[in-house]
Amino acid sequence: MPRERIVGLDIGTSKVRLIAADFEHGRLTEIVGVGEAVSEGVRDGAIVDLASASESISSAVAGLQCEAPGDLAHVVVSTSGKHIASLNSRAVTAITRSSRRITQDDVSRANEQTKVIVLPPDREIIHCIPRWYRVDGQDGVLNPVGMYGSRLEVEAHIVTGNYSHTQNLNMVVKSAGLIPGGAVLSSLASAECILYKEERRMGVMLVDIGDGICDIAIYMDGTIAYTAAIPAGGGDISRELSASLRISETDAELVKIELQTSVGTHESVEAIIGKTIDYIFSLIRQELVKSGYYNILPGGVVITGGSAGLKMIAELASRALAMPVRIGLPQIDNQISGLYNRPEYATALGLLLRTSRNSTPSVPSRTAGLKGGIDQIRSILSRLGSNYG
Repeated sequence: MPRERIVGLDIGTSKVRLIAADFEHGRLTEIVGVGEAVSEGVRDGAIVDLASASESISSAVAGLQCEAPGDLAHVVVSTSGKHIASLNSRAVTAITRSSRRITQDDVSRANEQTKVIVLPPDREIIHCIPRWYRVDGQDGVLNPVGMYGSRLEVEAHIVTGNYSHTQNLNMVVKSAGLIPGGAVLSSLASAECILYKEERRMGVMLVDIGDGICDIAIYMDGTIAYTAAIPAGGGDISRELSASLRISETDAELVKIELQTSVGTHESVEAIIGKTIDYIFSLIRQELVKSGYYNILPGGVVITGGSAGLKMIAELASRALAMPVRIGLPQIDNQISGLYNRPEYATALGLLLRTSRNSTPSVPSRTAGLKGGIDQIRSILSRLGSNYG
């Protein structure tokens, strides 16, 4: 299989971010560039202006700082928004051949049966992720292929969304001269480079704070168990600052960024931000209670996304949720890589890691991870430092 260049494209409400990487034999071999632009035509994760959104993607591509220029073709894009919903679906299939040995066809058939759910005509399945298998009553089977049995059960996590949203994403990608290569839920992408294997096994909630949406993903026993989107985010903080300080939202965003990097104390500003963060995490707490996983997640909460850099957010989130909280920083291996170690790039990088791991579903651990591309992405992102003060 020839070398192929794939782009992880995170279309947010405030920023469009992309990371380009080379793949060989379906595996990520080298990260070659990073691009970013102001996002227009997007509101709360949804496309509201096709032309403006397409122009934003084109601007991010044009600004791509790429060490090895080449064709940017297939794009894996993030998806989010209030339209996202999820459920866990079970199915059973009989193994009728005389040998009673389970094949990949049997597993595929069982997985497909979990998709037999009633959906309105304007919705579609975005993800169908097997959570566990059971063979003749034996629980905890990770891969039933090759085992003997007569009854195969499976539970899968189903993520659904509006059909029109996926089509609009494809349209803006095509209009920017790129080829759509599939959509991945933002929180699932971010989890690829944020969550540790131990956390997934114990039980953990990822909170990806975007400008207009907070995506949450709950993992239990090593697999995804629950996903949802909360209609609030970092933009609410900027708007509250704007209203309280009587400044423009642009200036309010600058104030928020200054607070992320400042070592001083800004009590009045911190009070405003703290009030809004409390509100956001009260909504997240409601969703966590609704999920049925409240008080049974020993791994606590991991926060990532553009507003995760606010220096008070972990403390306030921990107080609101009554759970331990850490800030999730993207990691390619067990080294921390300077400017790249910023939570706002978690989704774009996670899109590439998820694509790379499709054939081998693995997750990062505290001592191991993807080894390729470290030096390249360090040098690329070091050149972006001047843009972030």
